[in-house]
Amino acid sequence: MRRGLGPALWLAGLALLAAPAAGDAAPLCASDCEDLAGKGELRESVTVQECAASVCHQEGRNLYRQNKHEEALASLDYVQETLKGSPSYLLDRGLVLYALERFEEALATFDEILEMRPTSFRAGAQRAHTLARLGKLELAQAQFEAMFEWPGAQREFREIKTSSYLRGNVGLLKLRRGDLAGGKRDLEEAVEIDGNNSLANTLLYRVVPSLEDGTLSPGGLTQLTAAFEAIELAQAKRAEESFRALLEDSPQYVPGYLILAQGLIKQNEFAECENLLRLAEQRIPDNVDVRFQRIRCTILRVGPSSTAAKPAIAELKSLAAENPDNALGQKLLFALDEN
Repeated sequence: MRRGLGPALWLAGLALLAAPAAGDAAPLCASDCEDLAGKGELRESVTVQECAASVCHQEGRNLYRQNKHEEALASLDYVQETLKGSPSYLLDRGLVLYALERFEEALATFDEILEMRPTSFRAGAQRAHTLARLGKLELAQAQFEAMFEWPGAQREFREIKTSSYLRGNVGLLKLRRGDLAGGKRDLEEAVEIDGNNSLANTLLYRVVPSLEDGTLSPGGLTQLTAAFEAIELAQAKRAEESFRALLEDSPQYVPGYLILAQGLIKQNEFAECENLLRLAEQRIPDNVDVRFQRIRCTILRVGPSSTAAKPAIAELKSLAAENPDNALGQKLLFALDEN
């Protein structure tokens, strides 16, 4: 996954801001500095241009963290001509371009950083993730593998052991390329290095079994990876599209239905949730979790106290009685009693 190393490492200081081209609309961050200058509140040693460079760069970072990617890019673009030589600035801009799925531009940006700082761990990792999103899986894997020799590979960043992070991503790429045995070995090594590596644990214990039994294909894993990344970036529509593509590719993959259904519930799209899970029931008729979740969507759609809910509630109670050890069923019964 992409953000296994957490928020970006801000690398270099800020340069001076050149005057923007005529006709460019200044973002709010620049006008803030003009207001401060007009009030005489800027330090004597700081110009309006220097202030704007610092404020707009920081605003771009903050907007990125808020998943406001278009706005973030506008702030960063305003200072591009001046700060384009700063690895810190380029990293921030590359992350935003990646979030906007402008992958070719993002790749070029990470390449620029690596020309300046050939062993920049953050830039190298982001370059690998970008190559993967471009479908260049072999090159992405080669990038991660080369980074084992970099100084940052043995460090720990915010309690994440970077060697385990690298190994987990190599394992993921091998799985996506169809190398199930090799990917599994890498994931086992990643977990051995760092038992708290959530990516490696999830892949090893939840995804690999589905690849082994054929309910998930390497193509489906690609869509699953894209879906989780979209969720991380608060891009609900993009996540839904990836999940639907996943289920077309791997129609027997139960977790895909359940995760997508949960997203639809959060958006109050209860009828669509029902439709999705009825489709799942047709494809996987013996799965109890799918039935429980479909009943849940029905009750949410009609309201638990309505007359229309009575058949669904009766079905829920009957199914829960038949499956007393099912955690989801017991949870739904408890919620029903609370109401």
